[in-house]
Amino acid sequence: MKLNSWMKEASPELRSKLAAEARTSVGYLWQLAGEHRKPGAVMARRLVDASFVVTPDKPLRLEDLRPDIWDFKAA
Repeated sequence: MKLNSWMKEASPELRSKLAAEARTSVGYLWQLAGEHRKPGAVMARRLVDASFVVTPDKPLRLEDLRPDIWDFKAA
C-alpha cells in the first residue's frame, strides 16, 4: 500500500502508532506521503516493519516507498 493512501485511510491514532513504532513523527509521515521528502533505506524498512505491527492487513511496501532502491519488477 502506498503511504499516501495509508495516511488518508488511517485514523489519527493509527498514524501516531505508526510514527511511534517507526521512531519518527506524524509530520514526517505527511511529508513522505506528499512526496515532499523520500525516506532513507533504513527509515523505509522501519516504516514497512511498523506497518505490519500497526495494520497487518494493510502493510506498506518497500517498492512503493522507494522504487529507486527496491524495484522488484526490474530484477
